[in-house]
Amino acid sequence: MSKKYSRRDFIKGSVLTTAGAFGLTSISLAEAQEEVDGPLLVINPSECKGCDVCLAACEDYHQNYYEGWGDDKPGTYYSEVLGINENEIKRRRNIKNGERTNEFDWSPPGNLPHRGKQFYLPIQCMHCNDAPCEDACLGNAISTTDKGKVVIDHESCIGCLSCVSACPFSRGKYQTIKYSMQEKKVFKCDMCERRLEDGKNKPACVEICPTDAKLYGPGSEMLEEALKIAEDVNGAVLYPEETSVLFILDESQVELLSELNLMEEEYPNGRLKASVLNYSNYGFIPLLLGFLGFTFVYKSKKTENIVKASNEGEENG
Repeated sequence: MSKKYSRRDFIKGSVLTTAGAFGLTSISLAEAQEEVDGPLLVINPSECKGCDVCLAACEDYHQNYYEGWGDDKPGTYYSEVLGINENEIKRRRNIKNGERTNEFDWSPPGNLPHRGKQFYLPIQCMHCNDAPCEDACLGNAISTTDKGKVVIDHESCIGCLSCVSACPFSRGKYQTIKYSMQEKKVFKCDMCERRLEDGKNKPACVEICPTDAKLYGPGSEMLEEALKIAEDVNGAVLYPEETSVLFILDESQVELLSELNLMEEEYPNGRLKASVLNYSNYGFIPLLLGFLGFTFVYKSKKTENIVKASNEGEENG
């Protein structure tokens, strides 16, 4: 079989040099497009203004599909707010720790190399082509559609959180998979699967974005558009590989995300390694709880049978 370049081969041409700069690959676009299957969601953080209308659109759309979840229903939530004089004022995040703050500190942010670089980064499920969460799910509730969307069957979800441990893109507060304390189930971006099945051309967040920070469409077309945008940005790269979501990041954004441990330079090898480590560190917890629960039920049942037999013996005696 002749060699074919996939999107992964193409993006791998954008490599981190010892000077910390990024360069574009020499592989042609035509070669890169040969194995691009399914649609892509392209996100350009440089165009995101943090207006939150995408969050509102997501929550508004998904409230039609999660009856019974109450106020804790899945969907993307609004940013944290602070009530002052009965007005809700969104606070900016501290670039070093992600905490909301009331202060505007214009001093250099600690030892970060880019000296105060700030930008908005939408955090969502990346819809991996070979999703670790699907393999880790103990309830077989996660599957990948023929269009490359990784979705959760909430009827089958047992809330074991194995998917959260396995996800390579969840870092601390920046979780791509959320847990509902009310329903004891997980939820995440489903790329508006039902909306697209109903004939819409784009996910709700993409359709409403006023700055075109999000683009969605056929994989080859989106890849071509992403590369055109990247060429206009000094040192821009496309990240990550083997997913249905693609970020366009400039050099300073890559440096910041690396500092905050929100991206891996070696992906997907780093992704798989991180997933195995996460799952080995935390994935045993659901199994342990399940074993303890089974042991408790078994012992309770055994005790109940002993007491019952004893009572019957006394009655017969």
